[in-house]
Amino acid sequence: MINRTGFFLGLALLSQIAFPHHARSNYQGEVQEITGELVSFQWRNPHISFNVKATNKRGEEVLWKMEAGSIYMLQRAGVTSDLFTAGERVSVVGKESTRQTRNLLATNMLFPDGKEAVIMPNTNPYWTGEYVGGRDQWALDEIKVKDTASQNKGIFRVWSVTGRRGGRRHVLFTESAIAARTAWDPTDNFAIRCEQPGMPRSMTSPHPLQFVDQGDSLLVRIEENDVVRTIHMDQTETQEEQPATPQGYSVGHWEDNTLIVETTRINWPWFDGAGTPQSERAKTVEHFTLSEDQSRLDYHLTIVDPETFTEPAIIELYWLALGETVEPYDCEID
Repeated sequence: MINRTGFFLGLALLSQIAFPHHARSNYQGEVQEITGELVSFQWRNPHISFNVKATNKRGEEVLWKMEAGSIYMLQRAGVTSDLFTAGERVSVVGKESTRQTRNLLATNMLFPDGKEAVIMPNTNPYWTGEYVGGRDQWALDEIKVKDTASQNKGIFRVWSVTGRRGGRRHVLFTESAIAARTAWDPTDNFAIRCEQPGMPRSMTSPHPLQFVDQGDSLLVRIEENDVVRTIHMDQTETQEEQPATPQGYSVGHWEDNTLIVETTRINWPWFDGAGTPQSERAKTVEHFTLSEDQSRLDYHLTIVDPETFTEPAIIELYWLALGETVEPYDCEID
């Protein structure tokens, strides 16, 4: 029996559309403020991590393992690796893991000079005073848009997410999908294992992506996990005969300034990073619409999967042309 239970997220932010690397449901404990020595620090993907040696209430020295945002998302907001120095005394705020002892999803760090770094995207400063990073830094993106019309590259450029990544997500789950989400172990996360996500999760990444013209096909290069999609523009073979892959088999065509892409043959078990299952019957239709001044690319995704959704699911978001580049992801497993 199909249960119409589901949810609607209107005008959702990026962090609500694209699932973060940290399996946030693993960090639902109390907010903690930890002060101690920054013992070690790793500036790497899928997220930065560090250890802080602190003293507990019994006067014992304990080691806290902490993690925060990805390199790209932090650098985008002005947080760079040279802010962190091993041996310094710092204060860190974040949510404690409900599964691991002394493990923290850190959102803010205070340095000895009184300067604060907001180290988790879509987070506000915690202390009062000078700070770097945070949601308001991303909100300045609109003023950094380049003179894209004069470049006349159309869709074939690098596209970046925006701090106010307005969007919409409308999904109604079947009973089996709800049960799978409830039973899902949040530590079973492809990003933590440095695995490439499949469709459609790969397209909701918070990292830049680039369209490359290959003549009879288009490539979509996505920075997160170095994903590359192929969109076939000169279809000569039937989709049903193609091998199933994580990105599926995509066929596209143009209608005015909109690229329309249909994807089937998706061999990827998850719709998102929150435990929503996806079957081999999944089919997506994407609309990429270029603005007149070529500064913005609007995205509309419809996915049909009768085993997961009671009706077609919809995701809408957009990217801006900010003149960024797609960099190697260089992911490392802890």
